[in-house]
Amino acid sequence: MKTYENLEQARNDIDIIDRKILELLKERFEIVDWVGEYKKQNNIAPLQPQRWKQLMEEKLQIAEEFWLDKEMVKDIWNRIHKAALDDESKKLNLWDRKLP
Repeated sequence: MKTYENLEQARNDIDIIDRKILELLKERFEIVDWVGEYKKQNNIAPLQPQRWKQLMEEKLQIAEEFWLDKEMVKDIWNRIHKAALDDESKKLNLWDRKLP
């Protein structure tokens, strides 16, 4: 773990990491946009329950490996997944999709 001489240095590193997180979310949703278009063209429903279950299990396993709070990770991924489903549903004009 990195050590800091002052609070400002630590906050600066947090700001850099936060920007990277937002950049990755932007990149992720650009891919989600492509996936939504693919699903629309191939008549695939936005929600794939088995895939979602598998992904959530994987995320929670990683959370455990990283000593992160599993409920926090679950909440974050549920929110990200809901936003992705909302985007895909808009492409398919399906407004009634819900998270499992």
